[in-house]
Amino acid sequence: MSPLSQDAAARRDQYGQLLYDVTRRGLEIYEGRLKPLLEPDHLGEVVAIHVDSGDHAVAASSPEAMRAMRRIHPVGLLFLYTIGPAEDHGLARRMASLGSGARRFSRPADTPGTWRAP
Repeated sequence: MSPLSQDAAARRDQYGQLLYDVTRRGLEIYEGRLKPLLEPDHLGEVVAIHVDSGDHAVAASSPEAMRAMRRIHPVGLLFLYTIGPAEDHGLARRMASLGSGARRFSRPADTPGTWRAP
């Protein structure tokens, strides 16, 4: 491996660890403190969480939530999360494929996670 590719790999690993840490911390804050406060009244809205302070802002969309949090904390890492139960896009895809004239989608056995029309 060349020195340049080693450096790129090291940066990728650092970025991956940072992303993991921000996601873990954001979910801890959401699940531990914000979920009971937000889910009854804000389903489908987006919460932006400043992971260093635990402060949060709620808005109708990700950009709005991020702008609201940046007004409070201009710097720092943010975790954005749609409030409420996770959507099952696979279910929506399966339901759509049952409609008239809909194309069925299949997942090739050798490429998990990708979908193609037959």
